[in-house]
Amino acid sequence: MASPENGHARIQALAQSKDQNLPEFHGIIQTVTILGYEEQPVDWQVTDEGLQLTFEPIETDQPIVYKITMK
Repeated sequence: MASPENGHARIQALAQSKDQNLPEFHGIIQTVTILGYEEQPVDWQVTDEGLQLTFEPIETDQPIVYKITMK
């Protein structure tokens, strides 16, 4: 996954759902970090559209990997 130029990313597969019988995500997220950039804060929230991530843009030609820790 390329680093977003504006520091905003969304993971649609982790959208909240009101119906537990649907295949959407139902876990409780504790933290979100970027591997290799753990000191950089990541603001996040789960919405109906997905897991919304906001962070300082990272200039790299390597893939960006998000680490999501569950409760």
